[in-house]
Amino acid sequence: MLIEQLLKVMGLMEKALALVVEDSAVLAACFAEVLYDAGYKVEIAEDGQAAMNWLQTTVPDLILLDLNIPNVSGEKVLAHIRTEEQFGATRILAISGSATRASQIRGKVDLIMHKPVEYETLRRLLRVFHPDYQSTHIFSHRET
Repeated sequence: MLIEQLLKVMGLMEKALALVVEDSAVLAACFAEVLYDAGYKVEIAEDGQAAMNWLQTTVPDLILLDLNIPNVSGEKVLAHIRTEEQFGATRILAISGSATRASQIRGKVDLIMHKPVEYETLRRLLRVFHPDYQSTHIFSHRET
């Protein structure tokens, strides 16, 4: 553990990887900035199909998923992730402007946030979800 932390500080280990799935370029850039500030390497998928394609070859540590995205819905992306074993340790933060949509996925994600999302609140939460934080703190996981 200490060796991993030292290697990361020295820049010899990779950052945790996050995927932002958001169709608004402005929001995607804001979310990416918050994730970067919280210690993540960030990739962006502008719609559900792009996310599904990216997830065929990569397993992120965290996914920030807008539910209302084009081509493949956020709910379908989530269903795919939850049926694939390789994503078992991937944390998912869902973001929605609809309380109804958000309530339909309760228990399937690690956290649901309602738009608008405050920068500082999101930054603090993302740090808690970071693998380095989790390895040194007790943290409850989503319902199973």
